Amino acid sequence: MLFNLKINNIIKSVPKHVNASLFVDDFAIYAEGKHLQHLERTIQLGINNVQKWVSESGFRFTVSKTTCVHFHRQRIYTEPALHLDGQPIPVKDEAKFLGVVFDSKLNIPAHVGIQGNENVDKQAKAALNRASCSGKLICWSDLKPKINAFINSVWQKNWDAEGANKLLEVLLNLGEDLHRRGEGAGKKRETAMCRLRVGHTWLTQSYLLKNEQQPFCYACDSLYTVRHILIECPDFQDTRRKYFSVTDLYRLFREVNPSRIVGVYGNI
Repeated sequence: MLFNLKINNIIKSVPKHVNASLFVDDFAIYAEGKHLQHLERTIQLGINNVQKWVSESGFRFTVSKTTCVHFHRQRIYTEPALHLDGQPIPVKDEAKFLGVVFDSKLNIPAHVGIQGNENVDKQAKAALNRASCSGKLICWSDLKPKINAFINSVWQKNWDAEGANKLLEVLLNLGEDLHRRGEGAGKKRETAMCRLRVGHTWLTQSYLLKNEQQPFCYACDSLYTVRHILIECPDFQDTRRKYFSVTDLYRLFREVNPSRIVGVYGNI
């Protein structure tokens, strides 16, 4: 009775972020989380606090009777490294507490000890120990940049193969953001810039809505396009020179202020 009264105080030494269970002399502490290193520090802090209380109270833990079980469902993993009184705590696949066997894979007790399940577990563990498996953990955040880079490279390769695409001259690299040049200019001007970049303006595309023939520049014997108006047509050369002097769309949408580009188009 006196032992039970004394040992009950061991619960008070467990940090509040660590769970604990006690029945007579069977004692267990545990914690849950997604990151093993954080859990190791958390549990080790709980062990240190409990060990300090045990030493001051005249009790003693036996390392050989102490077991660590890492509960998880991961295929590739590392085991925690915990110490009690300076000695490593053995990590096992299962442990018995209050008569119940707790398996590291969270199998219910009825499944533990069945030969078929045991064989499957052995084969799975053997596969993880093959030479082709490094056993090293890779964080998803380390893979994300590689995956994004690969996807972007595939998109860029397909984009470069679009030989007849009129947007290629405006945007060579898909990762480039041209909209930054229109910041602070207002929604109306940014909308006009967007239409100029893609080549869909009222002057060049309204014939589709009106069910008319596509507008034609008789002086140049060429169809009206944004490129023709802003870069090629000699009839608009004097107007263009008042605003900019670039000779291709790539430089136009990078070096010239959006207000000047819209100004040219508005004066034609």
